[in-house]
Amino acid sequence: MSNYFAPRTTSRAQPSIKSAMATKEHRDAVDMAVGRWWFDANIPFNAANSKFFRAMCDAIASIGPGYKMPSYHNLRTRILKNIVEEVNDFMEHYKSSWTETGCSIMSDGWTDGKQRTLINFLVYCPKGVIFLKSVDASGIRKNADALFSIFDEVVLFVGPEKVVQFITDNDATYKATGKRLAEKYRTFYWTGCAAHCIDLMLEEMAKPKLFPKNAVTIDTARKVTRFIYNHTRCLYKFRNELRQMFTSNAWSAMSVSSTLVGEEISGIVLDNSFWKNVEHIVSVSESLVKIGLQWGIYMRQWTAKKAIQRRLKKKSEFLPYWRVIDRRWETQLHSPLHAAAYFLNPGLYFDPKFDKQREVKRGMNDVVEKLVCDDDIRDIIVRQITDYKRSHHSFGSATAVRNRAKISPENWWDQYGIDCPKLQTLAIRMISQCCSSSGCERNWSIF
Repeated sequence: MSNYFAPRTTSRAQPSIKSAMATKEHRDAVDMAVGRWWFDANIPFNAANSKFFRAMCDAIASIGPGYKMPSYHNLRTRILKNIVEEVNDFMEHYKSSWTETGCSIMSDGWTDGKQRTLINFLVYCPKGVIFLKSVDASGIRKNADALFSIFDEVVLFVGPEKVVQFITDNDATYKATGKRLAEKYRTFYWTGCAAHCIDLMLEEMAKPKLFPKNAVTIDTARKVTRFIYNHTRCLYKFRNELRQMFTSNAWSAMSVSSTLVGEEISGIVLDNSFWKNVEHIVSVSESLVKIGLQWGIYMRQWTAKKAIQRRLKKKSEFLPYWRVIDRRWETQLHSPLHAAAYFLNPGLYFDPKFDKQREVKRGMNDVVEKLVCDDDIRDIIVRQITDYKRSHHSFGSATAVRNRAKISPENWWDQYGIDCPKLQTLAIRMISQCCSSSGCERNWSIF
């Protein structure tokens, strides 16, 4: 749009003479005109943050008073048609890369204000994420056959040969449907959402039956937060140090301090054992929260376990948490894709601490069998894997070695995998994917 209209409202832009000469009363009148239309049309305030809002204003201002806004009819016909074509052209830019790098289909279910169960489908590739469709699944959410038909339609639209994985949350029906879909094509994987799985781990670590101290501490902490949210004046007035707030003369002088809830909250905040328990929960959960949502998750789940072990030290304390992580990892998250991507990440594989476990090699073998359909290409890839492991050809150049952990794995393979093109193609398809459907989680009310 900037090719047609000179921007006037961007930072440091030179205002027009007419704009600079406008009085404050004139500008206020324009603001009021915008506000009346805005509120009458019930437009959300955050619409003002749209990158197209300023561009629209600049375009209108460049033509001047003679411009007439589009009519109701033009908006819903000609302009809508043109915008749809523009968006489709933009999407083709993303779709063109799916064949080269592969892609991940992401699905996420949500419930709207009318209590309908909707499923959003998006496609992730290194260039970005695009929205495909939203399906009303209110009557079929637990019907595996109906879900399979919907999922299959999405795969066929994208192209099975382009799909590396189909990501859903860990709902039992979604999981069964995703695995059935992967079995049908045998050229991609179903994987559970890493963010959802980690969230379930944290929820399990707060269950009273498994970790009673955690459950009591979290419930106690909620009392403090509820009190603060219900007494925001207190929070603002004593915002520097929460504990200083409950020992200050100003707090004692406030009427709320002598109430039952005030005394209870004061006792909680000043209780050292409460903060020790909070520290314990933070030391455990922090390691999981820090797990990245890219393919390094295979290593990072083990790193998180070791971090918990270092902090808690005693087996009796850290083993219950390990069991929670292992159970969720094995039943919901672990996939040959994660193991193979761990293997193909040079920053991890060539690290002296790399643990050449059997399941890593087994995962790599499984991926070669599943994602590569041609037997001759499979054999070439197996030979090129040996070159990778032994740092032959470009893999062993001083620059390649120096940059193993300094640049992204996909860029490393693109730059230094040139002598092993078949393995290079597979590696880029693998490690350029995401492992979470959290990209689906947006404010979808506009749809």
